[in-house]
Amino acid sequence: ETFPTEIVWDRPAPQFKPVTGLEDIRLFSFEGGLHFSACVREQNAQGWCEQAVGRLAHADNDKWSVGDWHVMRPPGRLHEKNWMPWAGAHRVRFVYRLGTTVDAQGVHIDTMASAFNIDAISGGSQVIRFAGEWLAVVHESRLRPDGTRYYQHRFALMDDSGALHKLSMPF
Repeated sequence: ETFPTEIVWDRPAPQFKPVTGLEDIRLFSFEGGLHFSACVREQNAQGWCEQAVGRLAHADNDKWSVGDWHVMRPPGRLHEKNWMPWAGAHRVRFVYRLGTTVDAQGVHIDTMASAFNIDAISGGSQVIRFAGEWLAVVHESRLRPDGTRYYQHRFALMDDSGALHKLSMPF
């Protein structure tokens, strides 16, 4: 079997042409299908980073298509990057920030306090089942004394509710 060479995405014309397409795609499996979340900037005239979610479907002609997609627009306006898809047994949610989950529309589900300092930590990978809990790779943004930004990564281990239990040292 050969791997498909093209993914067809039927969508409205870009409103913001300097950056088109899907960025930082995260794949996840849910109810027997292959789904994704990604950053998309082209669907608003200002080029704001927004999160899109959709399904990938395999067509008969060895091509894949993006289907059932939409932009998640939470209340307020921020650059929305790096949400972590979390597909459980009966629902899909997204880790907006550690301890904060939203649904597939971007609507707030829950926020939990953390014993860790997670203010500079944002999303990263998909959330996967691991050792009876949920594991993700997150990134942490810091500033050097000269003002330049650098990133570190950490492993984050959460329970079924999304409460952060363990956080690795940065790497």
